[in-house]
Amino acid sequence: MADSDRPLGIGNDIVDLAQQGQPHHPRFMDRILCGMEREQLQTAADLWIFWAAKEAAYKALSQLRPHIPFEPAQFQFDLTAHVVRWQELILPCRIDRSQDYVHVICASAAEGLDRSVLISGMQRCPGLTPKEASRAVREALLGSLAQKLGIGIKALSIAAAEVGGPRYPQVTRNGLALTLPLSLSHDGDYFAWCYVLSTASVVS
Repeated sequence: MADSDRPLGIGNDIVDLAQQGQPHHPRFMDRILCGMEREQLQTAADLWIFWAAKEAAYKALSQLRPHIPFEPAQFQFDLTAHVVRWQELILPCRIDRSQDYVHVICASAAEGLDRSVLISGMQRCPGLTPKEASRAVREALLGSLAQKLGIGIKALSIAAAEVGGPRYPQVTRNGLALTLPLSLSHDGDYFAWCYVLSTASVVS
């Protein structure tokens, strides 16, 4: 199967560092990290990179394998190589880190992170409730996609798709689902989104 024909999963996760404490409780660490990862961990912010990478990888994989459980220690993140390993799979990551936040995008294949097809955005919106942030991140993604497709935003919506497992967001155009890998995330004062604009066609 050619790379362009393979199903693609995409995930992203953002962490507002101001909302996090010092997560060094042994049980929390044991639940998240494996031995190799502990050797790479240097700061509290590093831990949230591991967490965001694992979350993003799970979101990407769950679009392709909806029955997999989220067991963070089973998703092994390499901070040096910027990849997540799960069983036989290797998922590349893109990391954006500042003193205020950590944002990770993870794809099931390297072509998902190609800057010519990966569209992403992030915004700081302090004061939003979780429900308001969820609505805002959806509106931001749909606004970007409408502009890229050259159509009105009212033609697009996001619904929860479910294929025998976890629900994940799916874009519809005039009520018809699109083959558009996408991911949404919000935490604290930040929200972030991404999608892969390579095959935004109606699901046949």
